[in-house]
Order: sequence, then structure tokens, then C-alpha cells
Amino acid sequence: MSSDKLTWAFMIQLGHNMWGESPLIGEPTPENRDKFAQPFNRTDTKVWNEVTEYVAKKGANMLLIDLGEGLAYPSHPELAVKGSWSPERMKEEIARLKSLGLEAIPKLNFSACHDAWLKDYSRMVSTPEYYKVCADIIHDVCEIFGKPRLFHLGWDEERSRAQKGCRYLVERKGDLWWHDFLFTAREVEKHGVKPWIWSDKIWLDPDEFKMRMPKSVMQSPWHYARFGHFVRNTAEMLKLDWPEPWAGALAFKEIDEAGYDAIPCGSTWSKPWNMVAAVRFSKKHLDHSRIKGFLMAPWARTYRPEDVVRNKTAADRLADAKAAWDDDREDLVLYGPVAQCVKVAANEREKNGREPVIVTPEAKPQALPPELDFQIKDYLLDVRWNEKVTTYSKVEDGKTTVVRTTGGKAIRCIEYRNI
Repeated sequence: MSSDKLTWAFMIQLGHNMWGESPLIGEPTPENRDKFAQPFNRTDTKVWNEVTEYVAKKGANMLLIDLGEGLAYPSHPELAVKGSWSPERMKEEIARLKSLGLEAIPKLNFSACHDAWLKDYSRMVSTPEYYKVCADIIHDVCEIFGKPRLFHLGWDEERSRAQKGCRYLVERKGDLWWHDFLFTAREVEKHGVKPWIWSDKIWLDPDEFKMRMPKSVMQSPWHYARFGHFVRNTAEMLKLDWPEPWAGALAFKEIDEAGYDAIPCGSTWSKPWNMVAAVRFSKKHLDHSRIKGFLMAPWARTYRPEDVVRNKTAADRLADAKAAWDDDREDLVLYGPVAQCVKVAANEREKNGREPVIVTPEAKPQALPPELDFQIKDYLLDVRWNEKVTTYSKVEDGKTTVVRTTGGKAIRCIEYRNI
């Protein structure tokens, strides 16, 4: 499947009160404005326009707009803040984005971990008032966006451990979480729109997820680091405040094997190469018929000069990922015998925040334990029998680094634009 047939989505923040708590009287001080929900819309129009134009230029075809308090909802004007965009302005923006080749898709977040934008209603979770507000807002958004193809509902990270630094914690569990999630999904479907959510609910209870999650819901498994840990160890995950290192990449496979359509998500949040790694992994190991596209979530704001840089960098990496999907060169596959993973540090790539690509076509993959099989083929690492790197040097073409190990093995590390 060509990349032209896939969705290449870029997430942008219009609202910002999905992160940070509701302030106490006297809070926040100006230097702490990112830590709290604000009574005004922080988005800078110049930043917004510069980023969206750049995202379109780099080949994205969808803009996932995190709305929050950034949009004024006709049914509940009390949720607006100073500077919230009116429905009319939002419709004009949707038209502008369309002229750039970007399909505008709405996103809210009904996770109790990310709902300060709901103001007082965020402390009325699972009450009749809460359900009415959720239904009303979903109706407003579907109308403003003109029956969008998808509607992202969030629903991530509603775990007490994810909120351990908060002063006010809410965590729905069991039937209540599923009741409330399914309520919002059904409200979206009433308008002929497909619900879309983050998939981390599968991390700690995959059996319940597969039993209760409708196949009609678009999934976004997300993982922002290396693609390892492909053997489920739920007991180990439960010990962690943050289970993503164990569960994030595994969810890509489990969502796929369970038969869900998905738009996998990567990010520049912690690793600049993660988006390309997510695409390469998905291309090799997931059913292409169920991959509907990919999502870049930079988690960058839209009101400071540094936000322009962060968003543009993320757009560049999404373009790299799109090119990686179309690149079928066999030498991008990693081979080698297994014992331990040894990172080969090539200076030029490290300076750019990238990892070396290790190509050893003379060695063929052996029968491997499941967790190592994926590391061999998709990690940007070389795998050797207890060997360490001793030297590395450039060859005459200036593009290839030859790495030598303690065993005397010479490994060619070739730098590609797509990695």
C-alpha cells in the first residue's frame, strides 16, 4: 500500500487545559501558567498559522485538533474562556485547512486525567449533569465540523498512578469506565461519525479490552520510545507507575491481532526517531488492511516561539516516516546473532539526535525468542554475542561508518534519510 492511500495526521493543540489542574484562588503565577488550567485561550494565531502551513507543506493530510477550552460550545457557553474561538471562526478555519490539503478532525478528552477544560463538570464525573454536558458538546462539535469522518475522544491515562502528582484525583474503574466511555462513543455514532480513542486501556487488561471494546472504534496505540518487550508480563507492568515501557509497543501488536482498525501514534516527545521506528515496525509486523494511517503527536503548545520549532521538527519527522513507509530497500532490515543488544554510537548521528542504522546482510536471522525477534528486525541497534564496540571510522564515501567489535567483526553503519 502506497503512503498516498494512508492518513498522515498531525495533532495540534487549540486548547491547553487538558493538562494541569484547576487552580486555587490566587493561582497561577505567570511563571507557572503551564501547570494550571487558564481562564484564557493561550493559542497564538501567528504560531497556529505558521505551524499548520508547515505541516501541510511536509505532506500531512489530516490535522487532529485538540479543542478543549479553545472552542466555544453553543450549548454550554459557561465552558468558554477569554479568546475561545467561536463556531463561525472554527468553520472558517476548517475551510482554510481544507484549502491547504488538511482534513480537520476534532479531538476532545473525556479522561478524568485530562478534563480540566470541563471546568466544574470535571468534578461531576458520572452524574446526570455530566452525561448531558458530554452529549451536548459532542453534538456541537459534530455540527461545527460538518459531520467529520472521525472524532477523537481521548480516554487515556485515567489511572491514579498517572495522577499521583495531582491534588484532585479521579479514576473510574471496571463497569463505570466502560459505561462512560461507551456513552461518549455512542453519542458520536448518533451523528454518523466514527469514534477514535487512545488505546492504552489495553495495557493492563487485554482480555477485558478485547471483550468489551467495539470494533467500530478507531484505535490509536501509542508508544514514544523503542519497540521492545513483546512478551506480555502484566504482573511486571502492574508494579510500574508508568507501564508504557513494557506495554506501549506490545499494544501495537495486540490491537492488530485482535482485529481493530488503527491509526498508530508516535511522537518526538522523548525520542526524535520514534515516529519513523513506529512506522517501520507497523509496516513489517501489522496487517496493512487494518492500518488506516499514522498520527504524530508532538505534545507541543501553540503560543511560544519554541512551540513553532517543536511542531515543525515533529512535522519533519512525520515526513520522514511517510518516506520510510514507501522505502522497500532490504538493507533497512537488521540481521545478526543474538545474545545482548549493544548500541553502536556513530558520532554524526548522535549529534543529530539520531541512532545508527546497522546493516549486516551477511548474517541471517536465527530462531529467536519473541521479544528478541522484533529487536533484531526493528531496533536501530546491532546485536552481538557479548561484544563491545572498540572503534569506528568513516570510509571514503563519507556516508558509511565502519564499526569494529572486540571479536574483530566489521559492521557497516549506513546513514539513511528515512531513519
